[in-house]
Amino acid sequence: WAMFCGVIIVLIAWSFLQGLWEKTIGKLLKKVDLETKAMRQKREDKEKLDAEIISTDDFFLPLNLRTDERFNEIGGNIHYERFIDEVVSHLHASSEFNYRIFDCAIMDFNGLKHISNQKIIIVEGSYSLHPKFGEYADITIFLDIDQDEQKERLMKRSPHLYNRFIHEWIPLENKYFNTFNIKDKVDLIF
Repeated sequence: WAMFCGVIIVLIAWSFLQGLWEKTIGKLLKKVDLETKAMRQKREDKEKLDAEIISTDDFFLPLNLRTDERFNEIGGNIHYERFIDEVVSHLHASSEFNYRIFDCAIMDFNGLKHISNQKIIIVEGSYSLHPKFGEYADITIFLDIDQDEQKERLMKRSPHLYNRFIHEWIPLENKYFNTFNIKDKVDLIF
């Protein structure tokens, strides 16, 4: 059984994750990565889990790093240096840690997020499998979404930002997914 656990293939649907979490996954894994496309439903589901959630949305670029050179870099629109320093470097330690939350509404840091390393840690969001982060997760999951559904959700949630998502952020995201073959590198795709 121990050998089987080392190579276990977890066949789950996101809607069943909460029930399986306590019985199976939570006992086998400590670091989980959920690479997601924009607007893939996750907030409601992840809040049901007894886990620490680290969102890549907290690592948007501050103004001083928003340069043409940086935006021309594949996956460069996430503050990967800070993510490595404030998160990745702490994930396999047994101590608790904090990271700064970047709030793009005010374009500045807005508080700290405390992470208790005693729980399962889920890193979620686009760019969460950036090659600069290395292999920090015990399991990686890609949550996909149909393009039409993605657009519909964007229009409902952020009509004022819809054009930026469609013409700027989603193309950057897709370039990242394709350039780094993200779907080919994950353990599961839903």
